[in-house]
Amino acid sequence: MAHLSKFLLLGILLLVGTESHPPKSEGIKISTATTDYGIGKTQYYRNNSVAVTPLAAGLTPYGHEIEFKRKSGRIKAKYFATNAVSNYTEWRPYNDVVLVCSGAFTNDYETPMGITIDGGKLVNKLVDTKMDGLVVVYPNGGIAVSNLEDGNLRYGSPETVADLRSYRDLQGFINWAAQERATVFQTQLLAYDNQLKLDVPKARTSPAQRRLLVIAKNAMGEVLHLIYNITTSEYLGDAASNVLRYANQERGLNVVAMLNLDTGAEDILEVYNDYGFKVTEPTGPVPVANAVNLVAWSYSLN
Repeated sequence: MAHLSKFLLLGILLLVGTESHPPKSEGIKISTATTDYGIGKTQYYRNNSVAVTPLAAGLTPYGHEIEFKRKSGRIKAKYFATNAVSNYTEWRPYNDVVLVCSGAFTNDYETPMGITIDGGKLVNKLVDTKMDGLVVVYPNGGIAVSNLEDGNLRYGSPETVADLRSYRDLQGFINWAAQERATVFQTQLLAYDNQLKLDVPKARTSPAQRRLLVIAKNAMGEVLHLIYNITTSEYLGDAASNVLRYANQERGLNVVAMLNLDTGAEDILEVYNDYGFKVTEPTGPVPVANAVNLVAWSYSLN
């Protein structure tokens, strides 16, 4: 009986230990929210070139997906790396702004982290080896993303293949960007070519609201720019995994790249309707006047 009691006690301890340390979740399923959830429905702007869709996780609001269709060439992205507030304020009256939000992460000197070029002008030459996402914003409003880890950045015509960890290749790229008036910034690459680029369990350090930039192609091969504004407090790894699953399985999108945008002290997000008024949702808590750097999308009839 004494031996039996010991085995029973051991079994109870093992059971308690198992229940007190449940396995980590494999992620949640995101879906398009409907009016049944009391959240709202998709709003379309700029001749259906922009779609703002509420998202839910079950019956819980999760955030919004803001989709920009690039097919017509009328939706254009622009990045403001330096003097962001004044440059954006000067640019805005001549452009039909759809969305503006905080962009790259910044250092203690309020300079964007990683290599940064603003309209061909070099802002920061230091390549950050911890961030593999190199974003090129072209004057025509297009966005291209490269994985710096691959060491095979392709740019220009005729095409040049470069490894920006090489000083010679880096200088050649900087010279090209100056000639093309290209804008370049660096940030965390969360997914590339439909594959996650981070270790999800290791990216569970501090939950927070998230904002992700996704470059994708739909079933017809059309390029889309998408912002996922996640208002639920999420670990970065889980947010990236959930959004990639939603984009692939629910939307049927081919995710070219997924990037992390700053939602820290400069957590800025403003979306404007067809009449130029800021919508109440989605929105960020910080005003544009506090910006260090910004990324914006505008609509042009030309």
